[in-house]
Amino acid sequence: PLLPISDFVNTKLSAKCSRQLQDPLMIMTGELPSWLSEIAHACPFVLPFDIRQLLFRVVSFDRDRAMQHLLDSGLLSDVNTASSSAGTGSLSQDSNNRFMPKIEKKKCSVKRENLLQQAEKLMADHGHTRSLLEVQYEGEVGTGLGPTLEFYTLVSHELQRSNLSLWRSDDNSNSVDQSHNIEQTSAKKMLKKLSEIVEEEQFNSPVAMETSFVHSPVGLYPLPIGRTSKLGPIAKACSKFRFLGRFFAKAVMDGRLVDVPLSMICYKWFLSQEHTITWLDLEQVDPGMSLTFNKLKRLLHQRLTIEQQQSDEMEEKINAVTMDGCRLEDLGLDFLLPGFPNIELMKSGAKTSLSINNLDKYLNLIAYWTLSEGVRQQLDAMRDGFQSVFPLQAIDYFFPEELDQLFCGARYQPWSERELADSCRTDHGYNHDSETVKTLFRVLSQYDAAEQRAFLQFVTGSPHLPVGGLRSLHPPLTIVRKTCEENMTSDSYLPSVMTCVNYLKLPEYSNESVMRERLQKAAQEGQKSFLLS
Repeated sequence: PLLPISDFVNTKLSAKCSRQLQDPLMIMTGELPSWLSEIAHACPFVLPFDIRQLLFRVVSFDRDRAMQHLLDSGLLSDVNTASSSAGTGSLSQDSNNRFMPKIEKKKCSVKRENLLQQAEKLMADHGHTRSLLEVQYEGEVGTGLGPTLEFYTLVSHELQRSNLSLWRSDDNSNSVDQSHNIEQTSAKKMLKKLSEIVEEEQFNSPVAMETSFVHSPVGLYPLPIGRTSKLGPIAKACSKFRFLGRFFAKAVMDGRLVDVPLSMICYKWFLSQEHTITWLDLEQVDPGMSLTFNKLKRLLHQRLTIEQQQSDEMEEKINAVTMDGCRLEDLGLDFLLPGFPNIELMKSGAKTSLSINNLDKYLNLIAYWTLSEGVRQQLDAMRDGFQSVFPLQAIDYFFPEELDQLFCGARYQPWSERELADSCRTDHGYNHDSETVKTLFRVLSQYDAAEQRAFLQFVTGSPHLPVGGLRSLHPPLTIVRKTCEENMTSDSYLPSVMTCVNYLKLPEYSNESVMRERLQKAAQEGQKSFLLS
């Protein structure tokens, strides 16, 4: 954008909205003014993200969830004090009890094996209900927030298994000029036959011993579906995307975070902004293909420029246009979707060769199939799944780039020692002046993205923090002293956690090096089990 969004924020209006949204009496009586939602829908840019997120939490769900969010955010007590000083009357203890949120909880027990199938059943049975979903693993004593957050994280990872064939990956995201390696007709027929076999069996194959996952630097984007694809694989793919939408919606409703980094284009579909997607968005799908697409665009521009000149040697000049010294006709490209030889861009596309004269049609069809036609069924199913939990209009307050924060939380930001000291609590043997606590803050401030993810997963059950970082974590991270048995040194102990309350039980280690090694080992080994510590 030419100007940052922050330049359009109206500070006075934002302050007024904040006061309205933090009034518990207005929330409990349903008397919030309608202009709050109207402004956020029509002009979201005039309010900062945190105000729009607060508005979303307050008005999109039931009143108990709205009150619970105020409590978790630490806003309710401040509002009560402000209301009292303003002469509007203070809430007595009885009133506080009457206004305390009462959210029905649904506790579910799952096995760690076949977690994705169990999650699909859970969401089908309870995704549309207003109850707060809590998960416990069979054979483990842990319950509450920690196991539930880990459930959403593990299911997120299961959805990224490569054997599900849901997402584009480096294996099938070839650039346009790599497709000319498939030159012989017999090879094309063989590949097409193999792709049909894979398409029929991709959802029925057993999970390999070494499960691989799809990673993309620009976010996950669906594999395209061709017109000749079998109905069975299409139905299974759409079922998974419908579950994904329901999974996202339930996570947002319950205040949980998922770990599914979608492409920005997917978020545009969430907001029904697919009509704004153009060929420029190809970079958000496959940067390599986008690079070659831009090269071909420049060739097309050269051809159009020559045609406008209307010279006598127009045909000769057009035929002389080359890409990296090679004529398009010599590349051996057909009207097939790059990287997917079983998807024809048009009827008889496998028999239609690319030339400088039909380049414009070729590029239009690539953009159409990559950004719209090839993924429409999957992304429509994802929206339908989301809509089955609560209306999609509720997230109209946000821009596409903000939905990643709403669903997945804050991305990696290095911690400073000052931020850690301001955000964390100490108790049971430690205070902020304890040398062990200062050493811990020093170690955590040096963590890179991978180390930070592992630490957060170990302590909270989720690899991400909510928007706002450590200051927004509820309950706050609390560091307590771990006592040692007689005849044992503290260096021989690993730290342990209580994920339900974000407690880190930290022994009094002898030096920083030992603490760093013990924390790393605990984060690696203390995964996927909730036992007594």
